[in-house]
Amino acid sequence: MQLGLGFSTYTIKTLVMHLLTIVPVSQWRRRHFVRRLLDISEGLRTCVQVRRLNNFIVGNRWLPEQINLPEEILTASPCNLFHNLEMDPVAHSQAMSQYVDLHQWLIRIINNED
Repeated sequence: MQLGLGFSTYTIKTLVMHLLTIVPVSQWRRRHFVRRLLDISEGLRTCVQVRRLNNFIVGNRWLPEQINLPEEILTASPCNLFHNLEMDPVAHSQAMSQYVDLHQWLIRIINNED
């Protein structure tokens, strides 16, 4: 499913899962909602710029210990969900443009602009 601005819901969910492992639970309260949205946006920008977003499960050696997976999954090579951006400069340029559009849309919503 696409969000309408070029990025799939799976991409955003993957970013959120990565953030959940690095941002303390205490920082996921309602009062932190805007900050977390901005973290997701900044994470997306970084991933698009470096052309890399690793799958959250496969090859993730930093999974919380509560997530029990077979060793083969944990030790597999990380799977880059943005592999196409590595291989195709046009796709990368389009993704950067789509990120800018998405970020501007997000800022307008946060600022309650029409």
